[in-house]
Amino acid sequence: MEVTDQQGLMADLVHKQHFEESFVLDATLRDVIVALGHNLPLMRKVYKGTVNHEHEVAHTPVFGSPMTFSFDYVNEVAEITRGEWHKQFSLTDWLHLLGLIDAVYAPIYPIGTILVLDKTLMPPLLAKAVAASGDDLQVVITGRKIPLINEFSSYLADYIVRIWPFGEIPNSGYIVITNMMIQQVVQMGPVNDLDKEFTEQVLRTDQLLDGKISIAYIPGAMNDETINPVAEGGE
Repeated sequence: MEVTDQQGLMADLVHKQHFEESFVLDATLRDVIVALGHNLPLMRKVYKGTVNHEHEVAHTPVFGSPMTFSFDYVNEVAEITRGEWHKQFSLTDWLHLLGLIDAVYAPIYPIGTILVLDKTLMPPLLAKAVAASGDDLQVVITGRKIPLINEFSSYLADYIVRIWPFGEIPNSGYIVITNMMIQQVVQMGPVNDLDKEFTEQVLRTDQLLDGKISIAYIPGAMNDETINPVAEGGE
């Protein structure tokens, strides 16, 4: 999937998704989407602002107009301001738009990649365990783009991981994580031509064709301990 296709993919996905009638993908919103898609740290900052109930996240790029992302949790409204331009969304539409940006632009890391997770975005039980240890939690990717079932069938888990360096341990469960939870890539897993083809032509393409977005963007359930992405054979 070439980078030049990404804007067209976003426009096509937005057209096919069930946004409110007032949602319009104009030229400035396209520019904001590209800015978020090509700046994953900014995307994570805006996402954290949303789920942590911050009222405003500001960004001043090196080139172009400053952007402000504002959130009204009482009325469930998100607003983007860029210069004289501004646009409002329902919080549900806003999270869904972020999910589409994530699906199109975020990298899909190879099996074996070692990551450090953001403690502030971990599910509460996991965050508590990590806080008690006093160390950063490093994990290794063992599965990617796992679809959910039942009422969550329009979502998927970005990764299944195990604690590094321990890997598989008897009677221990897997950890489900999202792109937004990744604080640092410590070491990339191995990549060859087959992996590259499978990642883009199967994993990403299937996600986009099926219209699935990450569990990070389930309204009101970003850190839900009960979400289990495995239909059969889970732990």
